[in-house]
Amino acid sequence: MVEFKLKVNEKQGTAYIPKLIRQSFGFNLKLLPDSEAAAIYREGSDTARVIHSLERIVEYLKLQLEGEAK
Repeated sequence: MVEFKLKVNEKQGTAYIPKLIRQSFGFNLKLLPDSEAAAIYREGSDTARVIHSLERIVEYLKLQLEGEAK
């Protein structure tokens, strides 16, 4: 799994989205935020597939957490 660091321009309030993400997801995206995290996905995506992808991300984060505990 690949992580990207996104920086927000403080003056303009805009974020640069890396080319790899734009190529994979296109230009019409949805962002679903919560208090600590957000999901970004292609507009019109199948909800079940988005959920499956998010479950895989959660599993990856759990593995990271286990590694930090050691």
